Amino acid sequence: YLDSMASQGMNFYRIQSIEANGAFNYSTMAKVNAISTQPNFLVSPNPCINNTINLVCNNLILGKHQFEIINNLGQVVHKEIRNITNSNAQIALKPRIILPESAYVLKITMANGAQCIIRLKLG
Repeated sequence: YLDSMASQGMNFYRIQSIEANGAFNYSTMAKVNAISTQPNFLVSPNPCINNTINLVCNNLILGKHQFEIINNLGQVVHKEIRNITNSNAQIALKPRIILPESAYVLKITMANGAQCIIRLKLG
């Protein structure tokens, strides 16, 4: 059985067996530590401060990743490429210009071409 809705961290399971006469029994509890292998990103804090976007990254593919900050008009206001050498990293993106307080989109294109979109606020 594959639990497609499992939460990251500890999950607890037991099996209910139903006999032909309708009687049922439960197995002992099984504990499973679910660990994600998919790349994930967290912006912290959000809203961002001091014109800096701090990313906590997990399970990254190693190689060159492109980071684009896009404003509400769809304009790329900052773009940079970083060579990721550690699959679990903390990255500080510091645009060369002072960005006004507003909502933005951070578009991350990973080394394998997969993309991740994160909504954030500078404030």
